[in-house]
Parts: sequence; C-alpha cells; structure tokens
Amino acid sequence: MSGSHWASVFDECAKKLLGESADELAKLRKYNPDAYSEYFRKPLFKTYSFRIVSRNQDVSKLQQQQHSAPSSDNNSNQKMLSSKKVSKMRWSVLDLMPIDYDVHIQLLEGYIRKYTSK
Repeated sequence: MSGSHWASVFDECAKKLLGESADELAKLRKYNPDAYSEYFRKPLFKTYSFRIVSRNQDVSKLQQQQHSAPSSDNNSNQKMLSSKKVSKMRWSVLDLMPIDYDVHIQLLEGYIRKYTSK
C-alpha cells in the first residue's frame, strides 16, 4: 500500500512507539513541553512494521442551513439544522514492531531461491 493514512495508536502500542506511558507524557506536556516534544521526535525516520485494522464508520454530521421563509418581519431568515450521514474510514494500530532486517533478508533470500530454482 502506498500513500498515507491517519491511524490511532492506543495503550501498549503507543508505549512501544514513544517509549513512555500516556500518564507520564501527560505530566511532561504540562511541566516540560520540550521533553514532551522530544518523545514524538524519537520514532521519526525509523522503520516499523504495523498491524492495522480499518473500520468503516457512519457518522452523523450536523449541518446548519439558512432558509428564507415568507414572514411579515424583516428577520425572515431562519436557521435549521439537518443531519447527514457521512461514511469515514477509521484506522487503528493493533501492534507494531521495529523491522528486523536480518529476518527479512533471510525471508527474501528464501523467496528468491524458490522462484529461481524452477
């Protein structure tokens, strides 16, 4: 898959990625914003293998519409709310791990041997 997606990371997965619990990060955010930001820089430019689940979720979206209604006073514009169902794809990380290149190299070598020996 190529491109990019926003994915939610919770609990243990977030701790694996950032190296700290949510409670500790919340304290840092309040008392030491620079240290807090540093935790989010640590995983940059590192390669991970993610297990991700996607869910299609219908969400009601309230829209405010302005309607003109015939009336005797000058403020004849009435605002009405209407709801519209919008389908959104939600992505969540189930697990993540740093890529072990030695294991992947052996796996790829096995595939190469398998397909070139025929």
